Amino acid sequence: MKSLNTKSKSLVKTGKKYFAGGSHAKIDYNLREFDVIFVGGLMSANTLKYLQHTGFHGTMAGFNAKSKFFNEHHYEYLVHGNIPPFKYMAMAYNSNYNVESSAYYQSKIVDIKPNENKVVDDKGNTFSYKSLVLNTGLNQHYSNMPFIQKFVENDELAHNRVFVHQPSNEEQFDRNRRIFGMHKDHDLIVYLPKYPSRREAYDAWYLGLDTFLSWGVHSEAHHSKMKIRVITPNENLFKFPFANEVVMDEITQRGMIETHFGYELEDVEIVDKGINAKARYATFKNVKTGEKMRVQFGSLVLTPNNKKRECFNNNDIADEDGQVKVNPYSLQHVKYPNIFAFGDCANVDTTKSFYAAINQQVVVRNNLSDYLNGNDFKAVYNGYSSFAVGHSIDRTWIFSHNYDYKPSFGNFYVPKFLGLFSYKFKCSLEKQFFSKIFQGKPNFGYPYLSKNKYFRPIEENKFVKEKGLKREDIMSHAKNPPVLSFHHHEHDEHCHHGKGKEHGHSAAH
Repeated sequence: MKSLNTKSKSLVKTGKKYFAGGSHAKIDYNLREFDVIFVGGLMSANTLKYLQHTGFHGTMAGFNAKSKFFNEHHYEYLVHGNIPPFKYMAMAYNSNYNVESSAYYQSKIVDIKPNENKVVDDKGNTFSYKSLVLNTGLNQHYSNMPFIQKFVENDELAHNRVFVHQPSNEEQFDRNRRIFGMHKDHDLIVYLPKYPSRREAYDAWYLGLDTFLSWGVHSEAHHSKMKIRVITPNENLFKFPFANEVVMDEITQRGMIETHFGYELEDVEIVDKGINAKARYATFKNVKTGEKMRVQFGSLVLTPNNKKRECFNNNDIADEDGQVKVNPYSLQHVKYPNIFAFGDCANVDTTKSFYAAINQQVVVRNNLSDYLNGNDFKAVYNGYSSFAVGHSIDRTWIFSHNYDYKPSFGNFYVPKFLGLFSYKFKCSLEKQFFSKIFQGKPNFGYPYLSKNKYFRPIEENKFVKEKGLKREDIMSHAKNPPVLSFHHHEHDEHCHHGKGKEHGHSAAH
């Protein structure tokens, strides 16, 4: 009992110190000028947390309209029925914030003024920054497709059988679990949006659907000529050639799946045919010829098209697709040296996946720290991305590559009957990662949970040598560190680094 009480007191003490502020002075929420502002999701908040625990004493703020996030990379397993809903959990976004040194604002950034170093939120407040980190993702909301929006809103029981994948939308993911059960007649259409797509690595619904629905065909629950039509305006299923080749080879061996490339979804109509009877039609347009294709469907599964975010409309931070223009190796903006971006919103030529984002975060957090301290960058992103594709209920592929879509370590096929084992092993590793993020102790995020990664100087970097890169390819801007304001942490003897250690730690870093 004594040990339990001691542990309980320790947890309370940790919670007060890191998340409640305890008896220490908290950051002033009236501040409008910050050294670093973070805009985006979990990885952005974890980058802020990294700086909190590595001796940075400036002022920081994070903006996210939602105070919690979902494990979106588990979304497919939820819909396929492989995990219960409670495991598709929500966690507090602001739990990453030490309220002594950083501020969390539950608001949305609607405008960025890079020439003035300012951001504006949806409440009309203006904040200035000396460095800005963007992890905004892509904007693939169903409101971007009004002809779809009317069929998914206020359709809790999914009578329209139009399923839109919004993994962070609590109102959508429960109804999406009924994709299998709701399908009764005609073809099932899977629509994959044009690139860029934040779900490029996770939209392999056709494979799992084929496995499930083929049982219905064999049992005569579904029509013997029913097809799963995969329709996309793109030229392929994946940009990664190896993944595309493997999956397409599998599709050719399945009789139920048909692929249609070069067709963009243009309209959906549902016609009432009397009591409990509806006819559903989807119209597609050939992106090259303009030819129309009208298909009757029983269920439609889609990911919405991407639309440029509002915060990028009045500046030149992002390209026409809303992707932030960064140096692909340092992830520093090509024009504005005090802006960094990573994750789905960065316009780097690699598959957008969960593991791409967490590897990019390691690079950004170190280069941001070096930028703030006027040091040369030592972190270089090699384009690494990894994603899993469910081959069927009991089989899995793992695809991994670096820049130029060069296959990397871990690019392999999991044999039959080991798919579930590999999924559970993968989930156990990810559970460890999340538990590290949401604890009071200092940690540095994936994949270095207990200590900081040691990066070799650019001249000694193996990837830089193999690629034939020069220093200026990575350090594309002259070193010009900002003049930082120093927070009360610098003089706080209760700082978690210990009394009198702040200056030494910062200088060493």
